[in-house]
Amino acid sequence: MYRVVMTRSAPSQLGGAHYMQMLDYARAAARVMPPADAPLAFSFILAPQGPVLTWADAHPEVNPGDALLLRHALGIDLQAAAVEAGTPPRLMATRDLGVALAYLPTHGGIVTGIDAIEPVRAMPGVVEVTIFAQPGDTLGHVIDTASRNAGGYVLAVGATVRIALARAAAARDAIEIHVESVQR
Repeated sequence: MYRVVMTRSAPSQLGGAHYMQMLDYARAAARVMPPADAPLAFSFILAPQGPVLTWADAHPEVNPGDALLLRHALGIDLQAAAVEAGTPPRLMATRDLGVALAYLPTHGGIVTGIDAIEPVRAMPGVVEVTIFAQPGDTLGHVIDTASRNAGGYVLAVGATVRIALARAAAARDAIEIHVESVQR
């Protein structure tokens, strides 16, 4: 069994204290990191004791998945923001929604069809359905990030992250990518 993240989310309604705590952790981490010629990216998880910094790294380009989550959760467009190395972006949130991105699971074989895309697009809270797999494509089992991304994803929003996660899971579960096994 491989451990590949199949759902990503961004919380809503954290409160100013948690946002300030994350900024303080990011600033502290940036002070001890070697100088970088690219903007720094930080990843947090929300643990019972509060936000926990999980990693920090220099990234010359904005991760498209992160940008998508922030755009729908907070109305912040990271890809449009000109970020100078060493300078935090000066962006203001325009909303505070929960958002969840659920990747479509794939199984090894040749894609023969994909069901329920249009009905899923009409489900409450679903804001995006992106399908990368097409009939005739050969897919492998999900073993890493590249294979996880092969099927596509659904993105859903809600008043809270729990609502968004439930909507994304329902949308993901409604789409079926049919494959025919490849005989060797």
